[in-house]
Amino acid sequence: MGSWPRRAFVLIFYRMRYLICLIPAALLGLAACGEPQDAAVRSHLSGRLALDARIDSSSDQSGFEVLVARGGDDVDTLGYAVTDADGAFATDVVAPERGIYPLLISRGGTVLHAGELVVADADTAVVNATLPLGNRLLQVRSPENAAWLALRNTKAQYHQTLTRQLQGVGYEETAVRNAVMQTARILWSMRETFPGTVGSELAAAEAVAMVGGWDDSLAVAWAEAVPPADAGYADAASVARQATARRDGPEAALARTRAFQARATHPEDQARLQQEIVLAYKELGEPDSALAAARRLAADFPDGPFAEWASRASYELENLRPGMPAPDFTAQTIDSTTVSLQDLGGRLVLLEFYVPGSPVYLRELQTRNALGSAFPDGVLEIISVSVEQDGALTEAFLDGRAVPGRHVVLPAGLDDERARRYNVN
Repeated sequence: MGSWPRRAFVLIFYRMRYLICLIPAALLGLAACGEPQDAAVRSHLSGRLALDARIDSSSDQSGFEVLVARGGDDVDTLGYAVTDADGAFATDVVAPERGIYPLLISRGGTVLHAGELVVADADTAVVNATLPLGNRLLQVRSPENAAWLALRNTKAQYHQTLTRQLQGVGYEETAVRNAVMQTARILWSMRETFPGTVGSELAAAEAVAMVGGWDDSLAVAWAEAVPPADAGYADAASVARQATARRDGPEAALARTRAFQARATHPEDQARLQQEIVLAYKELGEPDSALAAARRLAADFPDGPFAEWASRASYELENLRPGMPAPDFTAQTIDSTTVSLQDLGGRLVLLEFYVPGSPVYLRELQTRNALGSAFPDGVLEIISVSVEQDGALTEAFLDGRAVPGRHVVLPAGLDDERARRYNVN
């Protein structure tokens, strides 16, 4: 290898989701980042439920339980009702903030429906249904839930269009671009069709995300038009940062992100945009500024997932920057040999952490194998590290599948010191 120093050059692949809170947590019915807030939103849910006569021909429709809850470490009941003999029920739903929460309908301990309910101040929702639904959707009638249904239907139609396209003539960039832009404009127009609803706000953010990379100028323009109070404000700002970086460079992206953060009105959005500032500094090649921004995030949001994200970002900036010596990695392979970076001096090393059967890993496997075959023998060493603790599952995944390289299973999974050393999460 000529004058190369006798150490391994390591390229690390992480096939795990790193960014957190891509949509405000409460919108997904999860515990919000940080401490719970006092109840601030009240809506009303009522309706009538019945069991299909082919299952139960009696006229007694009592005993259906309707539950609206917030998930997370501790499940909070936001609304609860039990039907009377006629199947009628009614309950107020009180939530910490407007958003989309799990809706469960059960009877006699059996869950008959698991869906979602949009909770927004003064919204009145009505549910009339015969259970079980089979392939039918539960119709929740209210302005807020109509907007959410329109968003879901538009995205479903988009995915069907792409599937037909790919199964028919295959990938054609013009056709895909047209489908993307048409769907994005429909989603963006929901701001006028369903003004002020959670669904329309999320649709606007979705529209921004869809056009990013296809038309970065439009993505930025739309993102700038998203009001700071909207549910998707931080998501739109994130897309705008990336679009600006592609179009105008990383310095302009940092400035735009700071402007978005200055306008943010929700603490979670401010934290989300502080994450984006950390990433912007990394793209600028200013690790010290990125580290300072991560520490500020940890100081401003000392509890919850933002603090954890900041801690991991700080660790990476302090220990895993390009040019730094790679942390030690020594392990036993599944064929009982020892592999160590110290023994691979002078070679390129692809050190990948993965979950067997992960759709992301399967999608990238062909490219990963092509990368391996692009180098002469002895130049690139691939070390594949499974974070699935059950070694039998990893061996079953590898059996009969072309995955060249040396294979390691971490018995403690993500809690293994070697995974923590490389900030795998």
